[in-house]
Amino acid sequence: MSEPRLRLVVPSRISTLARSFPTLADVEPCEPFDPAALAEWTRGPAATSGGLHAARFLLSLWSGGNVAPGGLDPWTVGPFDAVAAVASWDDDHRAAFAAWLAAPWFP
Repeated sequence: MSEPRLRLVVPSRISTLARSFPTLADVEPCEPFDPAALAEWTRGPAATSGGLHAARFLLSLWSGGNVAPGGLDPWTVGPFDAVAAVASWDDDHRAAFAAWLAAPWFP
C-alpha cells in the first residue's frame, strides 16, 4: 500500500535535490525527474563540467551505484567521482552536495 506513495515521494525528493545544484536548477529532465532524459542531456551542448558531475551524482544515487549488475554503466555518462566533482564545483554546488552528505537518503 505504501509503494504508490513512495513512487510519488522519491521522484519529488530527487527533483528537489537536482534543483539544488545551480547548473541543474532549470534543466527540464530534473522536474519531474527523468533519469534517461538527464543522461541524454549530459551529452548535449548545455552540460557544463559542474552539471555533468551533478548529473552523474544523481544518476548514481538513483541507480544505487555507478554500475549496473554485470559492470555496465546504466546511463553511459561515466561514473560519479566525488573527489573530481568537489574539485570542479563552485561553492553552491559543493553546498548542495554537502547538504545531501549531512543527511543522506536513498531512493
